[in-house]
Amino acid sequence: MESHVLDVGYDDQIASTRTHGGAARYYAELIGHLQRMPWLNIEPILGWTWTTSSYFSSLDLGKRLSIFETLGGSRPVRRLERVLVTSANARAREQVADSKVIHHTHYDPRALEASKNAKRVVTVFDMIPERFPELFEANPHNAKEDFVANADLILCISQSARDDLEHYYGPLKAPVHVTPLAAAPPRSRESGTQLPRQEVLLFVGRRGGYKDFDVLCEALALGKTRWQLVCVGGGPFHSDEVLLLRRLGIEDRVRQLSASDEELSSWYSMAGLFVFPSRFEGFGLPTVEAMSHGCPVLLANSPAHREVGGSAATYFNVGDAGDLALQIDALVTDQDLRNFYSARGLSRSTKFTWRETARLTAKAYLSLT
Repeated sequence: MESHVLDVGYDDQIASTRTHGGAARYYAELIGHLQRMPWLNIEPILGWTWTTSSYFSSLDLGKRLSIFETLGGSRPVRRLERVLVTSANARAREQVADSKVIHHTHYDPRALEASKNAKRVVTVFDMIPERFPELFEANPHNAKEDFVANADLILCISQSARDDLEHYYGPLKAPVHVTPLAAAPPRSRESGTQLPRQEVLLFVGRRGGYKDFDVLCEALALGKTRWQLVCVGGGPFHSDEVLLLRRLGIEDRVRQLSASDEELSSWYSMAGLFVFPSRFEGFGLPTVEAMSHGCPVLLANSPAHREVGGSAATYFNVGDAGDLALQIDALVTDQDLRNFYSARGLSRSTKFTWRETARLTAKAYLSLT
């Protein structure tokens, strides 16, 4: 008996507005794997021909306008490209609007109006704006609650995200499936070789608000270790951060740098310890990325971190700089302990693959038929 193939349309909200970021990576990896795994019986229909995202273009899921590469990455050019991309994708959007199943990639209310007759799928990454409203002038997730209320299927990237969704929005009409994220295979390894570990603490990504970067800085000042702290991504230190580092007397031990995916992979492979002090995450993709490179992981003791790290990570009390300092000192002075968690992390990271994300998502889609 021939299996039924389900066409799933993806609107262009992310593909037409993002250059980088976790959501763009998620949709690019998900769609790319569904295309390469035809036995899952899902046929992705793209709502775009042109994209602002390097993730989509690198997987042949759209083309980037040459104006972006010619004129550079300044903010005005990005805005111009988005206008051009959105206009150029009109025909592809119409095809998706006619789909029986549409996976909405973000929460712009106009997308709800464009496809009233379709079965709707929405992915919820986290409930950070609901949990920390004081950090936002307006909810950056826009009409997320409306999308959830109108969904026929809800995907959450962790059980923790699902629990928070139900906590803040109450009983949900649509079924909810957990489809965890994954990390790409390490790019810095060749023929099984491993870069030598350095006396470096690694921090990755944005630093403000609930990310508790200040807690890590205070821990570095309180502890005994003289290891350097390398912050990858998140932009240059702003004036308040510079003052904090100076006040704590650690400005000569902390540096920030930007990095390509390949360079970040190298830092995961070289760092002696990855520290993720964020008090709240929807999933925490850097944890899996670090573990997949054999980098020992130290996390804040919060639900999503526990869910992803399991027994392959060590933990400190959320927001407690003193406890974090003790945990860092214990790890940096014990090579055997770091080796133990390195091995555990490598093993645990194999549980998180984009193939598995695609398989679980396809199963969820097919439950709509």
